[in-house]
Amino acid sequence: MYPTLPNITVENLLDNASEVAQFCQDAPQVKIVIDLAHLNIWHHKSGVALNQWLGLSPERLLEIHISDNDGRQDTHSRITSDTWWLSHITQFPDGVPIVLESRLNRLPFSVVQQEYERIAALIEQVIVD
Repeated sequence: MYPTLPNITVENLLDNASEVAQFCQDAPQVKIVIDLAHLNIWHHKSGVALNQWLGLSPERLLEIHISDNDGRQDTHSRITSDTWWLSHITQFPDGVPIVLESRLNRLPFSVVQQEYERIAALIEQVIVD
């Protein structure tokens, strides 16, 4: 799923529930990646759209990519307590890998580890509450 803005002529790979269902029927062997930053650009913090994607069978999902952005560009921004999808984390299917997309690749390992631990604590707090 790669989002486009309304003024761009290229279409999304899967744009709505009927297209997702048709794709799953036409290509049952292909697994799907849910990219939450792309979903934010595409549907601007839509819990309905997120639930549509999370409602897919876990066997159909390859992984879920997590990051944040401003709803206009895929900036892989830092995840905070205000990140739009965080309150939905308990709906993520078990057994599907979660991939952190970030701008941490040029930072020292200790900084990356601190960021990972900070995000894990945010997620744990949502799950506990």
